[in-house]
Amino acid sequence: MSAPSNQGTNRLHHHAKTCKEKPENKKGQRKITTIKTGNAQTKLANWKYDVDATRIVVAKMIVKHGYPITIVEHPYFKEFVKSLNDATKIYTRNTVRDDIMKLTAKFKLQLIEQFDTITSKVSLTTDVWTLQSPHTGEVLAFVVRSVSLDWNIDNKFFVVAAENVSANNVMMANLKSWLDSKDFLFINGDLFQMRCSNHVLHLIVLCGMKVAAPFIEANRDCVKYVKSSQDRKEIFECNIAQVKLPASRSVGLDVDTGWNSTFKMLEDAIVLRQAFVRLADLDNDFNILPTS
Repeated sequence: MSAPSNQGTNRLHHHAKTCKEKPENKKGQRKITTIKTGNAQTKLANWKYDVDATRIVVAKMIVKHGYPITIVEHPYFKEFVKSLNDATKIYTRNTVRDDIMKLTAKFKLQLIEQFDTITSKVSLTTDVWTLQSPHTGEVLAFVVRSVSLDWNIDNKFFVVAAENVSANNVMMANLKSWLDSKDFLFINGDLFQMRCSNHVLHLIVLCGMKVAAPFIEANRDCVKYVKSSQDRKEIFECNIAQVKLPASRSVGLDVDTGWNSTFKMLEDAIVLRQAFVRLADLDNDFNILPTS
């Protein structure tokens, strides 16, 4: 086999000396990658690293999963990103914060445009107790008006759901008067104010808990006793094992503002009642049992 002298390895060697390598992160630099086509086949295609696309993905990731913005400054996050593409530039938390705010403004504009195109009505659920004081009806009404004008939905109101408190009644009256003056009040506002079902349910449960207060307090005292020291916790765990109850079950104190935690405390105490009985046999200071 033979070939012309200008087509051998020497020519490649001379070419490598004269052809300067392009930087990996140079704009327009392309690499060959594989892509899957619609018929499940794989073919070669050009791929170009897009730094702006990477920044958008990182911003979306942080918002979607609730990660701290400082994650972009964590050493192992930087190392992970560099392992994917060494050309990736790692930005500071301030840059990421700016990217998130730009994305927020972009998506908000898209939502406003969607609201403009719909012909149906819009209902709101209010949760405004995180606002700075005062929580007067006038202040709450001002906040709802401002939000509705900001999103351009003041002409689409159907129902506003709010908790059953006096300040919200004042807020609703102000909103109804404001919308009526603009002729935006649907069917004279007969359905405009909707009581929050969660709040109504909460009030019902609180009334029931008042009736059951002695029962609840007795169970709470049992849990407090077991949780008062590490020794008592360990003894109670042994009691659970001795009466052959689920080892994964434990008791915890409830939170005054969360009746669902009270339900959980009562449920666990009743299931573990025999363990409390066992504890009473062994500990003379424990003289109260959870009622059932």
